[in-house]
Amino acid sequence: MLSFASDYTEGACEEILQKLAETNRESLPGYGMDRYCQSAARKIQEATGCPEAEVYFLVGGTQTNAVVISSMLAPYEGVVAAQTGHVSIHEAGAIEYTGHKVLQLPEKDGKIDPADLQEYLQNFEADANNDHMVFPGMVYLSHPTEYGTLYSRKELQAISEICRSYEIPLYLDGARLGYGLAGEKNDLSLSEIAHLCDVFYIGGTKVGAFCGEAVVFGEKKNVPAHFITRIKQQGALLAKGRLLGIQFDVLFTDGLYERLGRHAVEMAAALKKGLKQRGYTFFRESPTNQQFVILENDRMEQIEKEVSVSFWERYDEDHTVHEIHNCKIEAFVELIESLRGKPALVFYNYQHDRTRILKALEKMQLRVRELKTTQDEDDWNTGKIDVLLTHPASSAYGLNLQQGGNHVIWFGLTWNYELYTQANKRLHRQGQQEKVIIHHLVSSGTRDEDVMQALQRKDDVQNWVMESLKARIRKIREEAK
Repeated sequence: MLSFASDYTEGACEEILQKLAETNRESLPGYGMDRYCQSAARKIQEATGCPEAEVYFLVGGTQTNAVVISSMLAPYEGVVAAQTGHVSIHEAGAIEYTGHKVLQLPEKDGKIDPADLQEYLQNFEADANNDHMVFPGMVYLSHPTEYGTLYSRKELQAISEICRSYEIPLYLDGARLGYGLAGEKNDLSLSEIAHLCDVFYIGGTKVGAFCGEAVVFGEKKNVPAHFITRIKQQGALLAKGRLLGIQFDVLFTDGLYERLGRHAVEMAAALKKGLKQRGYTFFRESPTNQQFVILENDRMEQIEKEVSVSFWERYDEDHTVHEIHNCKIEAFVELIESLRGKPALVFYNYQHDRTRILKALEKMQLRVRELKTTQDEDDWNTGKIDVLLTHPASSAYGLNLQQGGNHVIWFGLTWNYELYTQANKRLHRQGQQEKVIIHHLVSSGTRDEDVMQALQRKDDVQNWVMESLKARIRKIREEAK
């Protein structure tokens, strides 16, 4: 079983496990007062270029966000975050549980746009009734974002300047910071992050540690009063703080943290390249180890027999799709017109394509039907339908449509060769009286060309992809030995 479900499904790197075992019998002070916590803090100060930085060690990301945010906000303040931010979505309302509201802004590739932030703060300040509102007391960023995207130096500088002009702290969630620093398009250093943010944390749980996050205040003045007491109040002060200190002491020795991040990103890039070559598409372009592959729903069960993956969100008509051009839909309309009334069986691959096709056909005064019931099948075979629209996954097997026409149009191709051939056989089968003509609408320079090439292999592309991935992984592992 290949595991791509998450970057924290395994324990810890061998270096950490070895050090934990070596130090297991040492008798050390508790609550982070031990020499390993102190050593780790010094190494982080050096790595961030902030010799006066205050470093605190907590166990997990959600815990860290709740403690830091609630400690730095006044009772009447909330935290500004992207609507896709981790504190907005995947922390079960942990921030609201502390008595503070998450104030959401629109996301652009998972990020807050500086212009949107400026406008929000400006409008709040100008509102004569803001005494009756939740005050924006902090700005929260994820880096990398929940989509694996990265803030550029320019973007972070702009947000930092806005926050300082309004005298509110900027907090960066670095749960996967190691992968962000190693990202191909990253132009931010750890030192720059430390100086541009008032507080941030270095994630260990998701980057090689058994558990642990290192909270870094670049300047002592940014640390909330009695921060240790506040940590303890929320049950987050670990008695055996050594467990966290040892791990970060190891991670920041001999560049281990950077190496782990770089290795993960390189492996993700190799996987992404292989999947793209086989016709897979991605929801967002990510330069980190978080990759979001768009999969056909009907193939998920088969894939999950061999690969462990995490479901992120459904890709359908309920989500925004950016239309790049109308060339394909225009070609489709021209093709329908060229048939001069001859019926056409049209296959689409994505729901947004279905929507576009139906909209284009509205103006053509044709008898258009979606294949849903046996009555639709009967009406097609008796010449009562001009355009029959369907998805190959729901109509590739068990249907006899050969009496209704001889033209198949593939608006959106499937990479599954078996599904593709079976769908064509709805017309190309015994009883068909005319030559079946199959039309492929292929956009130049797009995924269409890759899928068409894959279909021409005339084999089970899915199995071929999986075997090639396994072979690639085996090769990489052998080279790494």
